[in-house]
Amino acid sequence: LGFFKREFGLSEENDPDEAIFSYIYRYENGQDLIFSHSPCSGASVNVKLLDGADVVFNLYQEGVSSIIFQAWATDKIIRVYFKSKSCKELRISYLPTPKLYFSEF
Repeated sequence: LGFFKREFGLSEENDPDEAIFSYIYRYENGQDLIFSHSPCSGASVNVKLLDGADVVFNLYQEGVSSIIFQAWATDKIIRVYFKSKSCKELRISYLPTPKLYFSEF
């Protein structure tokens, strides 16, 4: 429901029968941000930015413990937390422009 409140729609990759929940945010410049997650087995997320037929970024990670929405100044982000033994940080900015921040330490 949180994705719909933030003007995401369902992407073509959405497949509830396979427990893949996928959302798309469309930008006026033709870019599409697609955020997919699956709570099953590896508890995964996949985030990609498409610019027409070009893939700007595509990141897949497992071991997700939670997904939350946050706001930092003017940036609206999706923050992904990982299970306790993981030292990863993933933030996806969807407004005002799509950006990806990922680190492993």
